[in-house]
Amino acid sequence: MTTPRRLLTCRPSSSCSYLAARRAELDLSDANPSAALARLEPWLGEEAPTRIHDVMLLSTAAEACLALGDVDRGEHLVDRALRRAAATRNQIDGIDAQRVKARCHLLRGRRSEARECLDEALSRASALPYPSGRARIQLALDEV
Repeated sequence: MTTPRRLLTCRPSSSCSYLAARRAELDLSDANPSAALARLEPWLGEEAPTRIHDVMLLSTAAEACLALGDVDRGEHLVDRALRRAAATRNQIDGIDAQRVKARCHLLRGRRSEARECLDEALSRASALPYPSGRARIQLALDEV
């Protein structure tokens, strides 16, 4: 397991949290959820009212938690992401957060709730349109 490279010039309150979230997504795609979570940890204790990328940051951290088997923390983080998406009207990242919420349901054995969540996310992604989101949701639907 590799240690995430830190951005030395970033402070937890800076806009570098967006870059950290994007890099954490790469850690997840490299099957390194520990590195992803470590990279995001400095930003998980705060939210800014107008910072729309908090939704992506929280959703990515939730995915890392789920990959590490911490469903409780993952669900808590994705619930925060969904609240932030609604508050900031961030539809794109909100759709992705819904997909992560469905994964929480699935890991808890609540297949019908997972399916319902994914169906709603797919409908929202189709309405925007958001083709990459639709593709990720479709993959998740194949697991339900």
